[in-house]
Order: sequence, then structure tokens, then C-alpha cells
Amino acid sequence: MVQAQGLLGGFPCQGASKAGAQKGLQDNRANLVKHFWRLWGTCPHQLDFMLLENVAHIISDNLREIPDYLLEESRRRGLEMKCCTVDGHMLGAPVWRQRVFVLIKQPGFQFGQALPTKKWMKGSKSLPMSKWLVGSRSPDDRERIAGVGNVVIPLMAFFAANILCDRT
Repeated sequence: MVQAQGLLGGFPCQGASKAGAQKGLQDNRANLVKHFWRLWGTCPHQLDFMLLENVAHIISDNLREIPDYLLEESRRRGLEMKCCTVDGHMLGAPVWRQRVFVLIKQPGFQFGQALPTKKWMKGSKSLPMSKWLVGSRSPDDRERIAGVGNVVIPLMAFFAANILCDRT
């Protein structure tokens, strides 16, 4: 059986979004971030990393409790933490939606060679996701797709992982 190497995911953004109540960890939905630590602690083997995603607003001054909580838990467990922001538009997608990616990892852990290369990330028109998003669809289709926004998060996660692993 293949063992999981890490956790990937996000927690509901309503507690941190500018469009939401901005209650931070007092919002039950944002409080779900704590379940990532529960999963980390209950895994039968040692995980190497956790890559979390959420709206960029979680690093604003009035919501610092979320990244502070992640940093405190990381330090308590002897883990390293880095974060960066990525905008879907940086990757050629028709969205201006910033996301924060937080990498929490075991000291010394490095991702393998499976991450995209520097050349792939340079805003090339051959990016598979951006080709799909803005390809030969009608203007109405592109407008609807642009409103979705979240479809580019996996591509943004690859880009963020490269930034966080100093591969840019």
C-alpha cells in the first residue's frame, strides 16, 4: 500500500474572505483548519508536508490569528512554515483572484522532481489550464469561466510549491 507523503487542501474561506464576516478562527468554517493538524497527528506514519490554500485576506492585519495559529502549531511540532501569494492571472487565467499558499514541512524535506519547471511557469501561452480557460470558447463561455476562479487553484498550487521550494 502506498503511504501518503503529505496533506493538500484548503479550509472554507467565508471566515476570512473580504466578502464574508471576517471572524477568523471564531467562524466555525474557518476553524476547520484545525482539522488538518488532527489529521497530521493521527496519521499512522510521519507525514513530510502540508500545503494549505485560502484567500489572501487571511494574512491581513485583522485576521493574523489564522497564520499565527499555523505558525505556532508548526513550531510546537518542530516543523518549518513558509507562505506566498499567487494570483491566477499570473498563470494566464482570466481571473484576478489572489490565494495564499502555506507550506508546512519537516526540516530538510524537499519535493522531488515532479513539480513543473521554471520554463513551464513563465506565463507561456502553452499552459494547459489557461489554454482550456481562454481557448476557442465563445466570449460568453469565457465570462462564465472567469467567474468560477477556483478552477485554477490546482495550477496555482503547483506554482506556489515551486516558489516555496525556491525553484523559481
